Amino acid sequence: MRVRRVRFCVAAMTALSWSSLACAEAVKMASAPPAYKRVSVANFGAVANDGKDDTAAVARAIAACVRRPGSALVFPKGRYDFFSAARLNPKVRYQMTIEGARKLVIDGRGSRFVFHGKTAPFQVADCHDITFMNFTIDWEDPVYSTGIITRASDRSFDIALLREYKGEGAEKIESIIEFDADTHLPKRGGRDVHDLPHSSNPTIGSYEKIDPKTLRVVLRKKRNMSVGARVVIRHQVYVYNGFSVRDCRRLTLQDVTIHHVPGMGISARRVEDVLLKRVRMVPAPGRMFSISSDATHFSECSGTIRIEDSHFQGMGDDATNIHGFFLDIVGLADERTVLAKCKDTWIMPPGVGNVLEFTDPDTLLPFGTGRVEAVTVNRRKKIHRIRFASALPKAVGVGTFLANATRAPRVRLSGNTVRGNRARGFVIKTRDAIVENNTFDSVSGAGVFVAVEGDHWRESIGTRDVIIRNNVFTNCNGGPSRRWAVISVFAYTKGVKQGKAGVHQNVRIENNRIDGTDNAGIFVSSADGVILRNNKITACSRKPTRREGVYAVFLMNCRNVTVTGNSLTEPGEGFDRSVGMGSGVEKDSVKIEGNKGF
Repeated sequence: MRVRRVRFCVAAMTALSWSSLACAEAVKMASAPPAYKRVSVANFGAVANDGKDDTAAVARAIAACVRRPGSALVFPKGRYDFFSAARLNPKVRYQMTIEGARKLVIDGRGSRFVFHGKTAPFQVADCHDITFMNFTIDWEDPVYSTGIITRASDRSFDIALLREYKGEGAEKIESIIEFDADTHLPKRGGRDVHDLPHSSNPTIGSYEKIDPKTLRVVLRKKRNMSVGARVVIRHQVYVYNGFSVRDCRRLTLQDVTIHHVPGMGISARRVEDVLLKRVRMVPAPGRMFSISSDATHFSECSGTIRIEDSHFQGMGDDATNIHGFFLDIVGLADERTVLAKCKDTWIMPPGVGNVLEFTDPDTLLPFGTGRVEAVTVNRRKKIHRIRFASALPKAVGVGTFLANATRAPRVRLSGNTVRGNRARGFVIKTRDAIVENNTFDSVSGAGVFVAVEGDHWRESIGTRDVIIRNNVFTNCNGGPSRRWAVISVFAYTKGVKQGKAGVHQNVRIENNRIDGTDNAGIFVSSADGVILRNNKITACSRKPTRREGVYAVFLMNCRNVTVTGNSLTEPGEGFDRSVGMGSGVEKDSVKIEGNKGF
């Protein structure tokens, strides 16, 4: 018999008649299916607009809904407050935990959920068919400060504080990002510095106030910060996510707005089938910054991830990153069994029945597959013991990577806007992905990354069948996170070198408009079977920061590439040639024809 667990420290609940819990509020917005039983948080003691903490009342309401599948928890429209000190379990960072729910809708009916202190809104685990809709998440005192750089040398700089966060954790600085003082967009040519926990390469050495409104930052390495730049000081980058979701099926967010969280907007692990519809992660009026790190982040997921008609702006990291993880083989137990780790730090076991690709870490090319028969984990040592249904390929040894081909979800990203964030727009590390009809404006890094990162992050998998079409990119890849091009396809091996041709297969980049960038328009590496067709590139190579940036299109480690029907106009002062080819290109398999301005 399956037992559904609900983790709440809640006193014995008052017996309530389910017939008395229906909410009759009539609002013209999407709602739960008619068959769902409406339950109002008001019946459990949550009172809108009273300024008092609603954590315990909402926990009681959620617990009641989890016990009855097919419930819609409704918030009468208003403001609901959640204080970090009121968390039911101080050892858990989330205000609301939902575990074991089946067919549950959380419907805010236009309400605002306002959080206070270092805390996180929702933890969701082992749920099926769960929907969040019609509410806004914000912080009373967002966990970041802002200021203007008033003095800078190559080893230190001063910040005149404009908005100063003084809450829990204010004494810690994890990152400082430069923005344009006038537009509040990522500064062209700007920089960021950091002192993240567990970082092997921090750039911030120390910091102190030299007067009540001036902060002095001393650097470990030379960085030429810009006098006059506006900065965002992140006191908390990760950990406190808006939604932390794991081991769920059929997750939906619809008409949800997040103005701030001191972490990721959504962090999802091992989730099957996700839909984000009209989700907005944007600064509140009068602010310049929203989500502390990634707006959305999906790891080891499956099924289909859809993000439609959504808006992501002012984040401290990517709009989305969709990936799996490489496991490093650290030992061979027998002819069918390996011992493996995930970056020496994380526990990421595959599931029984999953298909793993044995991958060469020096090329990132797979050389065989195996179906998982059994898995155990030594949590103290973080060792995954994985037994396969058949004998290991002869080439498998210590250091071989394992990539999970089962947990490589289909992706459909359409009709979205990404604007003014640090890092990248969409990061694609999966298979069968379509990125279409999106707008990317002033993204500090690439608008779209199609990538494998076998070095620091160990994020897999070699992509297949990726289509990037009908998108508009304006002034992207010019800020602190700039790389080769506005659209970049690449694969980093364990030694931070480009992988061999064939890591990515069947990539189509067509009918996109790229308007203004300091480096290349399109960069493709480590690919086999590429079509670049009918793209319009304007004002590329304005101020190249990489050798590949002097070209409109740059290829390396590629074969079977067609470049046709593209146009180039008004290239920048750093422009050299339309198409550049680096090492590893099989030139006899590259066809360039029918382009204008090339």
